[in-house]
Amino acid sequence: MMTIQRLIELENNFAFQQLNRQINSFNAFKVLKLENYEIRHSNMLAWLLSPNENHGLQDYFMRKVLEHVLIHEDNAQHVHKDTVIRLLHHSLVESHVYREVKTNLGRSIDLVVINQHQKFAIVIENKYYSAELENQLDDYLQYIENQLEGFTIVPIYLTLEGDTPSNSAYFTLSYEQVFHILHSILTFLKERLPSPQYTFIEQYYHVLKERYDLNSEQVEQAIAIYQQFEETINILFEEISNVEK
Repeated sequence: MMTIQRLIELENNFAFQQLNRQINSFNAFKVLKLENYEIRHSNMLAWLLSPNENHGLQDYFMRKVLEHVLIHEDNAQHVHKDTVIRLLHHSLVESHVYREVKTNLGRSIDLVVINQHQKFAIVIENKYYSAELENQLDDYLQYIENQLEGFTIVPIYLTLEGDTPSNSAYFTLSYEQVFHILHSILTFLKERLPSPQYTFIEQYYHVLKERYDLNSEQVEQAIAIYQQFEETINILFEEISNVEK
């Protein structure tokens, strides 16, 4: 049974206060509760992918996405790998990004990048905590191929862990790779980015950092706190679960 005294002891434990401050530092994505919504991630990716947006990156993010497609081990034997290499030989700045493109079956493709000048399109199906639906990838690819006849199509299946797509024509990409791309942007392009845009990208980076770059010291600290206040923490989680039902 949890007592008020144990709850107060937990709240005033210095290690708990320190860890809570580190983890719950201000982040607009968290304040607006956007970090777990797939559509919000797609919106962020659309902004980063668009060379004409005000982030100052031009086609840098798009090029890095294609480069990371090439280096993902699951794509090593992909039959259209050379197609991606050829695209990287050209400027991608005339590309345009479209969200929620409707297919003939009424389904919505998360992200479509079209470059009329180079005659190519990138199709990205984004899965953040969701599963692939039956024939979904087949439908998307067939629709784009019919709509953009004669274009080079690069289909990408983006998931949290780099899951294998049901359609082998798709390239695999993981959010961990997106995390590494953002890290390179923040490290090497800081002087090139306007301050508000840099901060915005940095906050999105930290959302992914919590998943892919666990702080071992924080983990050890959390384990120690849990061991000391196990019963109290378990009851708190149970109460929270009951409230959210």
